[in-house]
Amino acid sequence: MITLDTIRQIILTLPTTEETTPWDAVSFKVNGKASLIGGVRSSVFRAFP
Repeated sequence: MITLDTIRQIILTLPTTEETTPWDAVSFKVNGKASLIGGVRSSVFRAFP
């Protein structure tokens, strides 16, 4: 199973990517737009193209 730490390591290697935590959820943004959002207490993530 892929962990949040693994996802974080992979996605933060991309240029212009940042991690934020709005509404107690982990969010990764590329060029200021949400690309992947998931719950801190959950293993469910939603990807945005």
